[in-house]
Amino acid sequence: MQAGAGLVPLVVPPAEEDPWVEYAGIFRDDALFDEWVELMAENRRRDQEEFERGQQEAEREQQAAGRERAFTSLTPTRRPCSSTGM
Repeated sequence: MQAGAGLVPLVVPPAEEDPWVEYAGIFRDDALFDEWVELMAENRRRDQEEFERGQQEAEREQQAAGRERAFTSLTPTRRPCSSTGM
C-alpha cells in the first residue's frame, strides 16, 4: 500500500429476489406466443439477409469506383499547346 492507502471491509447485503422471476414461463403453453417468436426470428433472418446484400452491393460499387479511378489515372491526357509554340 502506498501513501496511507488501506483496505476497508465492505458489507454487501444479500440480493433481494428478482421481481421478474414470478413472470418466468407465463407463455410456455401459449401457441400464439410461439408463433410470434417464430415470426420475429423470420424477420431477423430476412433483415440480416437484406443487410448483407446491401453490404455486398456497396463493396461492389467501391471496387468498381476504384477500378474507374485506376483506369483514369493511367489514361494519358492531352496538354494544351502554349501560345509560344513550345
